[in-house]
Amino acid sequence: MKPFFFIVSMITLILSCNNTKQAEKEYIKSLEEKNELIQQELEEKNELIQQKLNDLENAYDDAIKDNQTVNIELEESRKRINEKIKELEPEKSNSNDYFTIGSTEKQVLEVMGTPTSYRDRGSLGKIMRFGLNSVSFENGKVVSYNNLDGNLKVRVKE
Repeated sequence: MKPFFFIVSMITLILSCNNTKQAEKEYIKSLEEKNELIQQELEEKNELIQQKLNDLENAYDDAIKDNQTVNIELEESRKRINEKIKELEPEKSNSNDYFTIGSTEKQVLEVMGTPTSYRDRGSLGKIMRFGLNSVSFENGKVVSYNNLDGNLKVRVKE
């Protein structure tokens, strides 16, 4: 009887070991499947990130091109304004020491020199600024001025 129990015990032990090996194989297979799913998910996310990165790079390139275009247009506008100012700049003469209401743009430029800014407001006239001071023109003649710091060479007509 002892050999019988011994044999049964051994068979049980062998079967349980086989079951354990089978369970380990299934567990390993399950882990491999999970690993494969995670790897696929990571690859999909990596593709999405790469696509978003490409979109951002394209948007950045477009913004740079737009900025360059704006800078070119701004520079062209500055050149046109400077050309208009040069057209209005007088040939230097010392004949006038001042300007008055009714003086021409040319006369003001002869007296004051190059303005710090120039603004053409179309039908509203033009404004030349000399520091804090301004001179307003309509139809090419001085109609008003603002002599905040007292540096305009202007006189009231007698």
